[in-house]
Amino acid sequence: VQIFAPGVAAFGSAKYYDHAGVVLTALSEAIDTIATEPALDRVLSKLAEGARRLARARYAAIGIPASEGDAFDRFVTVGMSDELIERLGPLPRTHGMLGAMLAETRPFRTADITQDPRFRGWWPSAHPTMRSFLGVPMVTQGAVIGAFYLTDREGADEFTAEDEARVKLLAGHAAIA
Repeated sequence: VQIFAPGVAAFGSAKYYDHAGVVLTALSEAIDTIATEPALDRVLSKLAEGARRLARARYAAIGIPASEGDAFDRFVTVGMSDELIERLGPLPRTHGMLGAMLAETRPFRTADITQDPRFRGWWPSAHPTMRSFLGVPMVTQGAVIGAFYLTDREGADEFTAEDEARVKLLAGHAAIA
């Protein structure tokens, strides 16, 4: 018996095993980093890179909100050059779509982030244009402790249910740590 889901390669196909290998490698590397890396920023960077690879995103970030106020304690990005990050200026705030992913325990994806009513409509002038979006909260004991933010799905116009499931699995492991 084979079970098919939209966007998921059939079990036993070459495409299935290629994707399964990528997923297992990315998850294994992320879990190993969580278990062995003492530097938090390095762990967050590896987790963001793992999420980027799992979902085939151009850009990824992981945000950990400050205990009070509307700031992030940590906001780590991958896919952007150091020069671009410097031009963007201070860390973003927990508002708009970034804040929405911290207020809900469910993932969210859209083909065009700018069309969502929670999008505030502005970015710093150096910010790259982004369209497709996948946000996945990290949840522990019913509380959101951070979130993955992925944009610009490579090779497609939007993220898939499979992309979401992969990053959600990574977020679950990250939340345990």
